[in-house]
Amino acid sequence: KLVVLSEPVLVGREEELEKLERKLKSVLSGKGKTIFISGEAGSGKTRLVNEFLNITKKKENLIMFGWCLSNNTLPYFPFIEAFSSNIMGIEGGTILSQPVGMKSWSLENYPIEKNSMSIPQVWKDQAFIAIARELLYLSSVKPLILVLEDMHWADSASIALLHYISRSII
Repeated sequence: KLVVLSEPVLVGREEELEKLERKLKSVLSGKGKTIFISGEAGSGKTRLVNEFLNITKKKENLIMFGWCLSNNTLPYFPFIEAFSSNIMGIEGGTILSQPVGMKSWSLENYPIEKNSMSIPQVWKDQAFIAIARELLYLSSVKPLILVLEDMHWADSASIALLHYISRSII
């Protein structure tokens, strides 16, 4: 386990943190939100998100993390990562190791042949619905924050799923 001896103080991001905290209040009142944080490489986006998450941990939220890789060609990779990792926000660090509704959407059942990018539309529609329902279920347990890092590297399927989820949570 990595131990951080000290973390530098976040400077000059008070306005951005206040905006994020206002959005969190809206989420806590039951209104889903999608927030994009953008900026140049090295401008402190991840540091801002981490500072925000440190604030939210005091409010007993669930937190899921996913990320994109620049050379990855697997569709939905950031969501696979988010659902494959532990969900933070409950005593002991997890609420579920793998959400019940997502078992059918695991890598073992992924309906893609190696080196193939085609996904049957019916499976895609069912996957979108299953993922949105699972996120809504988890958010009914506690408010849920889904963090997806480096989405500028995301494949078009992941962008489409993010768009679907964003419309579903309103």
